[in-house]
Amino acid sequence: MREGFVSVLDLRPGEKGRVQEILSGRGWGKESRRGQGCRSRHGERYRGGRGCGRSGGCTERLLEVLGVYRGQILEVVENRGCGPVVLRVGDSRFILGRGQAARILVEKLQKGGEA
Repeated sequence: MREGFVSVLDLRPGEKGRVQEILSGRGWGKESRRGQGCRSRHGERYRGGRGCGRSGGCTERLLEVLGVYRGQILEVVENRGCGPVVLRVGDSRFILGRGQAARILVEKLQKGGEA
């Protein structure tokens, strides 16, 4: 873990954090299988099995589409210690699995919005 940053999983409901880094999926669980690449829900490979074509992997791309990127402030709506985590980014709310949420490193913000 990077010094001074915590995972989204370390935040309690109602706490906010500023995204500092999104860790790559490489070396984590199923996504670490070399040469398999990302697959569509029908099992077809994207880009010849090289993943989604981004160096950070599919998790980083998914999070960017959802509006989670460096500097963005997010709030934990629900985190029960097991199961998915509910996040709020801007006016949007979405659910991430714990594995994906663990890859988001944030700088914890105080109630006033300052680090």
